[in-house]
Amino acid sequence: MIPRRTGPLPNRRKSCVFCIMGCGQDLANGADHHPGLLDEITTLEHETGWTFFAGESLAGRIARHRRGGSGSCSLPGTWMTLDPWNRPPAEFK
Repeated sequence: MIPRRTGPLPNRRKSCVFCIMGCGQDLANGADHHPGLLDEITTLEHETGWTFFAGESLAGRIARHRRGGSGSCSLPGTWMTLDPWNRPPAEFK
């Protein structure tokens, strides 16, 4: 099994910058590294009246995470493995 880094962002899982399945920390990482994209999505939410999450904007979800609300990552990680339990290899602990 070869561990795979998830890229330049220290995210829990490998996915899009702003993934609807990403945890709050992953979304905050995306906002920190891609503020222009966050601005574009926020503008689209305002223009269309639709939100990124059901009843909550992307910026709102990130703000809630930063205030200590839910959406925290339950497991640390900047790795991906083929391990079905998604445990880090010993050298990444």
